[in-house]
Amino acid sequence: QPINDVRDLKFDHLIDTTLFEADTIGEALPAKLTDHAFDAVVGNPPWTFVRRAGGLRPRQAGQSNTLRPRRSPDQAFLSVAADLAGESGRIGMVMKATPFFSKDVHAVAARSTLLERLAPVALVNLSFLRKEGLFPDATGPALLFFARCALASAPDQMLVGSIPWTPDFKRTGVFHFGPAEIRTVPLARVLETPTILKAATFGTVRDGWLIDKLEHTLPTLATVLDRLGRTDGEYRGQGFQVHGDANEPPKRYRSLKVVSPEVFTAFRIVEATLPLFTHKVLHRPRRESIFRGPLLLCSKVGNNSGAERGRYSAAVHTGDVLYTQNFFGVSFRGADTTFAYILSGILNSSVTAFQFAFGGPTWGLERPTVEPHDLLSLRIPSLSSSDERLLQAVVETEKQAAADPEDKNNLRKLDEAVFDLYDLEADERILVRDSVARARYLIFENRAERIDVIKPPTSDLLKAYAKQVASSVDAYLRARGERHLEAIVYTKGLAKGDLATGVSGITAVRFVMAPGAPKRDAVVREGDPADLERLAGLLRGRFDADVPPYLNERRQLRLYGPDDLFILKPMEARYWTTTVGLNDADVILADHWLRGRDAASYA
Repeated sequence: QPINDVRDLKFDHLIDTTLFEADTIGEALPAKLTDHAFDAVVGNPPWTFVRRAGGLRPRQAGQSNTLRPRRSPDQAFLSVAADLAGESGRIGMVMKATPFFSKDVHAVAARSTLLERLAPVALVNLSFLRKEGLFPDATGPALLFFARCALASAPDQMLVGSIPWTPDFKRTGVFHFGPAEIRTVPLARVLETPTILKAATFGTVRDGWLIDKLEHTLPTLATVLDRLGRTDGEYRGQGFQVHGDANEPPKRYRSLKVVSPEVFTAFRIVEATLPLFTHKVLHRPRRESIFRGPLLLCSKVGNNSGAERGRYSAAVHTGDVLYTQNFFGVSFRGADTTFAYILSGILNSSVTAFQFAFGGPTWGLERPTVEPHDLLSLRIPSLSSSDERLLQAVVETEKQAAADPEDKNNLRKLDEAVFDLYDLEADERILVRDSVARARYLIFENRAERIDVIKPPTSDLLKAYAKQVASSVDAYLRARGERHLEAIVYTKGLAKGDLATGVSGITAVRFVMAPGAPKRDAVVREGDPADLERLAGLLRGRFDADVPPYLNERRQLRLYGPDDLFILKPMEARYWTTTVGLNDADVILADHWLRGRDAASYA
């Protein structure tokens, strides 16, 4: 019989025993299993799709239990679990992460239905550990799904977050988790704008705000290309595919050169490096019109070809050229070529890296690739109605970057021109500038690349963080002009760390409320290390906590005094960026708004 009270169950009698046997996703469950709701349903359903006789229940309009992403049997198990849990039972499952961040219409519909039905929900992303031995024989991106989570503040809120990568996980199996890794987002916003879910899970609250703004104020790249007359199939499409059917390519292909990932470079294609077309047959030759120059070529392999690691890459080529299925091309034959250079500037900018990293479905998950439908869903300004001076600025800075893409100053100038075209606010520009480094952490899943984010923060990084916090708070204080915030950074950590054992150490920054109106630039100075010694004495023992052996709680503190504040966090660079500074300033203001200036807050 269904178990409604675990206290009445002798688990030692159930070893090697199957209570029920049924095809849970292909047929109706036995009445014995469905007559009573379960208090809890837990499991690790299979991720690999296997076609079998009878198959899954067909999707039917109006029936929520048939909604599911393509090729995702674990979602079908979750739907059955929801039936078994009834109106109040809880669910805990290890799920494949990709369907929860997919833009596919079936995935979005299934996700929205489940989130509403099982609210409040918590999602804990495990994809950063997928190549660190998280599972013995699987490397797919995983997440923990909790339905009717008791930790959520209300049914209309979601808890989302990620377990961060740490160099010791493969050896110890210990999760490092703290308040910086989890946040609350309104369910209604996630249902209205599905891309917010990835921004909130992989990024910060402010990342979600910006993704939401872009999704609701700007058209997609597909829409802009249609307005420019670059219609699908006729002027744009994916390159030719070799293996498969034996179709004879057009004779003209023999006289053309081919762009492949091996010879592709951001901004411009070097003609001398291109080989001639030599394939006798093709699986998909594609229509000839998409290979006519001038061409905008967009890389599907968006990791190693960028002008800077972490950037996406695109290039303009003035002549006719073939390209493989690793690229999506747009022909500007018969159109204003200026738009090709504008789009190249946008695609090579940090704005595109930001959107793919925190709004796209693949970067940071299973593949560092950009599929055509992901590319076409990118949000860009409506070029036909944009200010001509802003467009020309993008064209000029794009050409400067193309002349010397290794010059970081040229890339920064391009970014600023694209920021102006997008009309980004000052705080939004900070998020996007940081996004290239943050995208690098998502794309390149190797120790050598990720080790930089866990190194102790440099003095310059701490000063930039402190300046951002003080500047953001000063923007609020400037209204009265009576006080301002000054920052004090310490070159010495409060507690030493040991990366080999997973101990990160502790760094502190102090903020002091000073009289007088805020200055143009926030005041940041270095402090006396003796201040930290006194603080360490007061806090001795505060960082020790009784936690399970598989979890290392990374505690963070905000200690308020009458006129000062200490922020204590792990001694890792990722906790002290300017983007984090923006979010920490929001939290400080929220603390004072909710609890008063002298409230003490432990995060």
